[in-house]
Amino acid sequence: MQVFFVISGYFSYMLFLRYSPHRWLKVRLERVGIPFLAAIPLITLPQCRLLKNVSDKFPNWSQFTLYEKYNTLCWELISHLWF
Repeated sequence: MQVFFVISGYFSYMLFLRYSPHRWLKVRLERVGIPFLAAIPLITLPQCRLLKNVSDKFPNWSQFTLYEKYNTLCWELISHLWF
């Protein structure tokens, strides 16, 4: 896994040298941001709904405070990014 990070960093740095910082940031946001935003409604929201309804992972959801609901949803929305 560390080798993938090194390779990614190497090529990201090479692109950074090729483009201006503004262009580099735009390209990175297109390559990372668009798939990330597309994955939230297509993958993670159904996953959170299934975890809530099928596995009974959140049995006392109605008793959670707003802070606990926020933390739970934030973790469930990005839990697919663990790798």
